[in-house]
Amino acid sequence: MNKDERILRLISRIDSGTISSEEVFKRLDMIEKNSNDLYVIYDVNERTDPAYYEELLSNARIGIYNKQSLIRMAEIKYDKKSTLRKKAVLIIGGVALAATLITIIVILAGGKS
Repeated sequence: MNKDERILRLISRIDSGTISSEEVFKRLDMIEKNSNDLYVIYDVNERTDPAYYEELLSNARIGIYNKQSLIRMAEIKYDKKSTLRKKAVLIIGGVALAATLITIIVILAGGKS
């Protein structure tokens, strides 16, 4: 598989949110070892909003990317997805704890009658 195919596959994984920025960094290092033309002068902002992600994605799909822009994409997509997963686990855990406490209170209150 050539460099362009590997980069396109990596971009697809980034867009699906299934790869972390650390893993993207590792994959890009492996790709760079085989091809030294991954450096393109391309300024990457600190922004993490969805509009900026779409801008980076559009540019990457037409071949305007560099290592930093692909890593930024993964940070935005994967980290946001990971944060949502953590929030969901906390909410579900909180609801389960509340339901357990209510059940215990009802059982204890019912036993005193």
